[in-house]
Amino acid sequence: MVAAVPASFLIRRALTDDRSREPVRAGTEAPPFSLESLDGGTVSLEDYRGRPVVVFFWGSWCDLCRDMIPLLTEAADRHLDAAVVGVLFRDEPDTARAAAREAGAGWDTLLDPGEATATAWGVDSTPITFFVNRDGRVSGSVPGQLHRPLIDKQLARIL
Repeated sequence: MVAAVPASFLIRRALTDDRSREPVRAGTEAPPFSLESLDGGTVSLEDYRGRPVVVFFWGSWCDLCRDMIPLLTEAADRHLDAAVVGVLFRDEPDTARAAAREAGAGWDTLLDPGEATATAWGVDSTPITFFVNRDGRVSGSVPGQLHRPLIDKQLARIL
């Protein structure tokens, strides 16, 4: 199952040859966003300027995504200077709100109606996690499963 997500990601890319949804590359400026949160406020990437940020695209319908929420929450608790932001992908707010609460997400989860943010970041499936440094540049991304050593390795690059 763990290998199936990245493999399906690569197979879909090969079959569609659609490079418009290529994930944002390391070293590039993170695409800006300003989105409504599940709590009703507005959150923008600029709000986190000067802090390392983990941007996690997920959906409540994605079992792997829900399994990763506690890992990201624990990482945020261990690295208080880093922020985690979730961006919903093809999901319903009420369902996502319940899933986030159940999994213990202690960070902002944002709505992306029309998928403009997902498109700007090159997201066409979940989960995918981006690591953004203090200067607003993408340090790396991980499609599919995260585990603690991988999170720590990516966070070390942006802290």
